[in-house]
Amino acid sequence: MIYQPDEFLVGTVVESEGKHVVAVIVQPDHNRPHFAGPAFVRVSSESVKASEQVFEDLIATRSSKARQLLEAMRKGELVSVSVWIFGNRSTPQDCKVVECTPWFAVFQPNSGGPIPADFERVRLGRAGDGKQLSVEITHST
Repeated sequence: MIYQPDEFLVGTVVESEGKHVVAVIVQPDHNRPHFAGPAFVRVSSESVKASEQVFEDLIATRSSKARQLLEAMRKGELVSVSVWIFGNRSTPQDCKVVECTPWFAVFQPNSGGPIPADFERVRLGRAGDGKQLSVEITHST
């Protein structure tokens, strides 16, 4: 049985081809996925078993930070990343989000190595234009 809080379910009986059918409408919920076995996702008009990566992405979207970063990764958008070390902020770099879990993300700038970040040390905002996602990473002293 899949757990879904009652306030997200709406049921009604409809008649179809002379038979009574129970129709259940499930409202959107940001605390997804809900499952009791393999996770499934909608692809057009079909439900298909989610791959391991899709499953991990669904779990990660429960975190608001991960949700925003996964959306940027999905759209191929660059994010503006700056790092705070010893109270000094690095020059922001445009980076791709190359990995994102519920706990951390990895950013790849155009030059140099990847920049890993634990979400406990990440603050998200918007860059100067208000459109680009900005990521500030604070490192321990």
